[in-house]
Amino acid sequence: MSPYLHHGSSRWSLELCVARLRSCRRRTIAKIYLVLNDYGDRLGRAWAEVPQEDTGGESVIRELMTGQHSGPVRIIAFNTAERWSRDVSEEIAEGVSQRLARRDEDTPAALEDFIARHGQIRPFQLPLLLRGSV
Repeated sequence: MSPYLHHGSSRWSLELCVARLRSCRRRTIAKIYLVLNDYGDRLGRAWAEVPQEDTGGESVIRELMTGQHSGPVRIIAFNTAERWSRDVSEEIAEGVSQRLARRDEDTPAALEDFIARHGQIRPFQLPLLLRGSV
């Protein structure tokens, strides 16, 4: 069984799951983040495959902001050493929204649905520099 997404397949292969869990046990990283991506009607939904070193929260936010995921649906974090997993979609959506606001950038089209579903609309105050105060 191949660990790669095949045409018409929307299942994450068991072989890939086992390989990732084994590699997580050997690593010291606290949390592993996985992105469930919607690849469209033809391919469906599947867990995005990323290199081992790109499974941290900061890496996921960076990948989302640079368009690495075309249709993120949900983001799950887990820690095998502590034996827990949870949906972190809201946290990641908030992190992306805050960074976009700080950079004064528009939300990329591929992230609009994800942020609308999972983002909490909170006021985000940017610092206001007044003349002569610097």
